Amino acid sequence: MKNRYEIRFSGSGGQGMITAGKIFSLAAGLYSGKNAVQSQSYGAASRGGASKSDVIISDEEIIYPRAMEIDLLIVLSGEACSAYCSNMANTTLIVDENLVINVPHGYKQLIKIPITEMTKKITGSTMSSNIFSLGIAVAISNIIEPDTVEKVLKDKFKNNVLEKNIQAFNKGYEMGLKYRE
Repeated sequence: MKNRYEIRFSGSGGQGMITAGKIFSLAAGLYSGKNAVQSQSYGAASRGGASKSDVIISDEEIIYPRAMEIDLLIVLSGEACSAYCSNMANTTLIVDENLVINVPHGYKQLIKIPITEMTKKITGSTMSSNIFSLGIAVAISNIIEPDTVEKVLKDKFKNNVLEKNIQAFNKGYEMGLKYRE
């Protein structure tokens, strides 16, 4: 891992991308022995409007807790893409190919995946699209082990919700491995 790795999870309010960022940060900080900082931003509406969760992971102390150069950006809505997809020369950009139509240029790598559609096929619902995205991020970033995320999922969710989220995470992780550099 380079000294500092930055991930942005973004989408519309209600898609759970802030939760995905929190889970990644907890897995890194609590179970992987890394320093982790998570911040979030969202519109005034509780549902809809662009939202983002930035996660910074480092083996060293994180002195400045704001994302400066995003390494991995996952986008689940066109509005979030418009709001947060800039300065991406060194960024791997992952978009939900069915929900993000106008993808800007100038990124290091573009990966288009039907995230929401695949999640629905796996779990019968789109509610775990954020956790599917989290699996992709864990695989591509390769800075924490997938079992650390499963520990956080088990702390946060119960019963059927936990089962669907673990299914979504594992399939997202498998998908992400196909794109790992």
